[in-house]
Amino acid sequence: MIWHIFKKDWKLVWPFVLIVSAVHWIGAAIVYKLGEDPMLGLLAEQLPALALFASMFLIGAIVHVDATPGARQDWLVTGSSLPKSSGSRNSLWMGRSFLLRT
Repeated sequence: MIWHIFKKDWKLVWPFVLIVSAVHWIGAAIVYKLGEDPMLGLLAEQLPALALFASMFLIGAIVHVDATPGARQDWLVTGSSLPKSSGSRNSLWMGRSFLLRT
């Protein structure tokens, strides 16, 4: 199930990942060539802020790709059906009350 969700998210977000990784690689290339051109120094000062903003945008895009589970998608959140859950909850309370009495 996790692999399926990852593949779906990758299909939707891969252009953003490509752009953010390009910004980070450009930043590394500018730092590597920093001694040759004074204009690269000005760009090297601003590029880390751009890379940070791009990374934050990517994280926000990944978070907002999936919709919040509603009433019809309750099985995604709980992982089990309600009767099983309530039965185990009742047995847990009965066990606690038995241990407290003794």
